[in-house]
Amino acid sequence: MRYIERFTATFQAPNFDFSSFPFDEQEFHIDVTSVLPMGMYVLEEMPGLSGLGDNLGEEEWVFSNVSTQVSRVTGVTGLKSSRFSLVFSAQRHLTYYVARIFIPLFIILLVSWFTFLLRDFLKRVDVGITTLLLFIAFNFAVSNDLPRLGYVTAMDAFMTGTFMITGAVLLVNVVFRRLQTSGHEQLVLRLDRYAIMGYWPAYVVGMSVAFLWL
Repeated sequence: MRYIERFTATFQAPNFDFSSFPFDEQEFHIDVTSVLPMGMYVLEEMPGLSGLGDNLGEEEWVFSNVSTQVSRVTGVTGLKSSRFSLVFSAQRHLTYYVARIFIPLFIILLVSWFTFLLRDFLKRVDVGITTLLLFIAFNFAVSNDLPRLGYVTAMDAFMTGTFMITGAVLLVNVVFRRLQTSGHEQLVLRLDRYAIMGYWPAYVVGMSVAFLWL
């Protein structure tokens, strides 16, 4: 007997781990368990007929590592039942996240760094405030595309790190402005050189620590 059925399914996320989002790789399981015990029905794979179709459409995922397995589980009758499982892995398309999130955030970081090239510290503070407000608006704009979870993901760490470095640049420039108005011009110029050289190393170290913590 050959039995064919077409159905759709919505996969939920209780067993997924989004810590590395959007660089995460998830494993999907489609399990079919016989209602009747194994003494009456045993499920077996039909060679060449198990897998993912060429017309499978999912704009966010790239599927791979398809495999099948037949196992014995406790069924609804309390007896051992046969279960057929289709297992496959999926990785996200990163083009969307690179174009919509990572590149704009990198531009915000560049703008923050370029403020150190201005000699007018008051203008630095103005640009820093504008950049910080821009980041807050950008964060609200992309918030609907990020998963709402009870733990921190790689994307959260990247967003938080960018926000912190942007805020830190604004605070540094405010301090430089105060020192300048207090007559410590030479000290400000010396500290400014250190800030220009240490901006990117500090960001890389901070982000590395955040990702290792994840």
